[in-house]
Amino acid sequence: MARRQILSQSEKESLLALPDDELTLTRMTYFSEQDLAIINVHRKPASRFGFAVLLCYLKSIGFAPDKKSFPSAKLLKIIGARLKLSAELWQEYVSGRDTT
Repeated sequence: MARRQILSQSEKESLLALPDDELTLTRMTYFSEQDLAIINVHRKPASRFGFAVLLCYLKSIGFAPDKKSFPSAKLLKIIGARLKLSAELWQEYVSGRDTT
Protein backbone atom coordinates (compact mmCIF):
# COMPACT_ATOMS: atom_id res chain seq x y z
CA MET A 1 0.00 0.00 0.00
CA ALA A 2 1.40 3.40 -0.98
CA ARG A 3 2.05 5.93 1.73
CA ARG A 4 0.46 9.32 1.65
CA GLN A 5 2.84 12.28 1.36
CA ILE A 6 2.26 14.79 4.13
CA LEU A 7 4.80 17.35 2.95
CA SER A 8 5.70 18.33 -0.59
CA GLN A 9 9.32 18.12 -1.71
CA SER A 10 9.74 21.91 -1.46
CA GLU A 11 8.29 21.90 2.08
CA LYS A 12 10.74 19.18 3.10
CA GLU A 13 13.66 21.13 1.63
CA SER A 14 12.65 24.33 3.41
CA LEU A 15 12.44 22.50 6.75
CA LEU A 16 15.89 21.00 6.30
CA ALA A 17 17.56 24.15 4.96
CA LEU A 18 19.94 26.14 7.09
CA PRO A 19 18.95 29.70 7.95
CA ASP A 20 20.69 32.41 5.99
CA ASP A 21 20.39 35.44 8.25
CA GLU A 22 23.45 36.68 10.12
CA LEU A 23 21.94 36.55 13.63
CA THR A 24 20.78 32.94 13.36
CA LEU A 25 24.08 31.83 11.82
CA THR A 26 25.97 33.56 14.62
CA ARG A 27 23.91 31.76 17.25
CA MET A 28 24.23 28.49 15.41
CA THR A 29 28.01 28.71 15.23
CA TYR A 30 28.57 29.52 18.89
CA PHE A 31 30.88 26.97 20.49
CA SER A 32 30.90 26.39 24.23
CA GLU A 33 34.09 25.50 26.07
CA GLN A 34 33.00 21.86 25.96
CA ASP A 35 32.39 22.07 22.21
CA LEU A 36 35.83 23.58 21.67
CA ALA A 37 37.45 20.85 23.76
CA ILE A 38 35.78 18.20 21.59
CA ILE A 39 36.70 20.01 18.37
CA ASN A 40 40.33 20.42 19.43
CA VAL A 41 40.72 16.67 20.02
CA HIS A 42 41.08 16.32 16.25
CA ARG A 43 44.69 16.72 15.12
CA LYS A 44 44.57 18.14 11.64
CA PRO A 45 43.08 21.59 10.95
CA ALA A 46 40.80 20.16 8.24
CA SER A 47 39.46 17.56 10.68
CA ARG A 48 38.81 20.21 13.34
CA PHE A 49 37.05 22.42 10.82
CA GLY A 50 34.97 19.60 9.34
CA PHE A 51 33.95 18.33 12.75
CA ALA A 52 32.92 21.86 13.78
CA VAL A 53 30.72 22.22 10.69
CA LEU A 54 29.05 18.87 11.37
CA LEU A 55 28.58 19.82 15.03
CA CYS A 56 26.81 23.05 13.99
CA TYR A 57 24.46 21.07 11.77
CA LEU A 58 23.69 18.51 14.45
CA LYS A 59 23.11 21.09 17.17
CA SER A 60 20.90 23.36 15.07
CA ILE A 61 18.85 21.21 12.71
CA GLY A 62 19.56 17.73 14.00
CA PHE A 63 21.28 16.07 11.06
CA ALA A 64 24.54 16.19 9.15
CA PRO A 65 24.61 17.25 5.50
CA ASP A 66 24.84 14.60 2.83
CA LYS A 67 27.33 14.63 -0.03
CA LYS A 68 24.92 16.55 -2.27
CA SER A 69 24.44 19.51 0.06
CA PHE A 70 27.24 21.99 0.50
CA PRO A 71 27.23 24.32 3.54
CA SER A 72 26.81 27.98 2.69
CA ALA A 73 29.94 30.07 2.25
CA LYS A 74 28.63 32.39 4.95
CA LEU A 75 28.42 29.52 7.46
CA LEU A 76 31.90 28.28 6.58
CA LYS A 77 33.32 31.79 6.89
CA ILE A 78 31.81 32.31 10.38
CA ILE A 79 33.05 28.92 11.63
CA GLY A 80 36.48 29.59 10.16
CA ALA A 81 36.65 32.95 11.93
CA ARG A 82 35.58 31.43 15.26
CA LEU A 83 38.21 28.69 15.05
CA LYS A 84 40.87 30.88 13.40
CA LEU A 85 40.99 28.47 10.46
CA SER A 86 40.47 28.90 6.73
CA ALA A 87 36.98 28.21 5.39
CA GLU A 88 38.66 26.43 2.48
CA LEU A 89 39.49 23.57 4.84
CA TRP A 90 35.94 22.27 4.31
CA GLN A 91 36.85 21.22 0.78
CA GLU A 92 39.96 19.47 2.09
CA TYR A 93 37.87 17.75 4.76
CA VAL A 94 35.27 16.37 2.34
CA SER A 95 37.71 15.42 -0.40
CA GLY A 96 40.19 13.72 1.90
CA ARG A 97 37.74 11.31 3.47
CA ASP A 98 35.64 8.40 2.35
CA THR A 99 32.46 8.90 4.37
CA THR A 100 30.37 6.19 2.77
